[in-house]
Amino acid sequence: MPKYEIASTLGRSYKSVIDYAWWINLSSYEKQYNIGQREERNIDLQPTFALGRICGLIMGDGCIYKQKTRNYTLSFASTRKDFIEYCSSCIRAPFPNLTLHRYNYVLTRKFPNGSERSDMNFTVITNSKQLYSSLRPYKFAPYQWRIPKFLNTLEAIKGFLQGIFDAEGCVSKDRISLSSICLEGLQEVGDKLSLFNINPKFYAYNNQSGNTQNLMNIYGKAQIRKFRDEIHFGYLPKKERLEQYYPVGI
Repeated sequence: MPKYEIASTLGRSYKSVIDYAWWINLSSYEKQYNIGQREERNIDLQPTFALGRICGLIMGDGCIYKQKTRNYTLSFASTRKDFIEYCSSCIRAPFPNLTLHRYNYVLTRKFPNGSERSDMNFTVITNSKQLYSSLRPYKFAPYQWRIPKFLNTLEAIKGFLQGIFDAEGCVSKDRISLSSICLEGLQEVGDKLSLFNINPKFYAYNNQSGNTQNLMNIYGKAQIRKFRDEIHFGYLPKKERLEQYYPVGI
């Protein structure tokens, strides 16, 4: 709970809340968010659709890192507020006991042509050593990831595929695309799609940063309908776009 809300709930001043946090030796992070003894929250890693989906989102668009304060953090950041709200709901589905924290700030980006652009950036984070330890072997370097081996049921695989397409996928009238610098991870996604008789095509090109970008496309009406019926998107804008081109039931 934010420190301002703690003060309001207790009917105390903001300063008294901070003073009490210091008195009971909470860390600087805990001083901001919690009053009371910090405890590790156990999470359930049973291979469900919900677990697979959040793993797909993390591999595609999330970050996991260990902080000096011994916090093990999972985070999502985006200029799309609705996407961060979607990620938040996907975290809650398998991990209802994890606390979420949100931040907003202005992010200024510089482009190769010398121009700059400032956008509001939305962030959600949560902390879990258990989740960090489970995912670190599969998201182990910048832009390098694999499908977690503990996602060993068909429903968990479906969830992972939906999550990673929500994060990194694109949809148009003639194709569904997924791009990544990590070719091995993309090939694993292709292997899992074949379980649903979906057979993507792979391409490679150089992006603006000079890195090799790998692209996986799903072509053809029959293949796209299989994706819609078996996997689909969970993120509403992409889901609506796919159903605009390929209405459910047709």
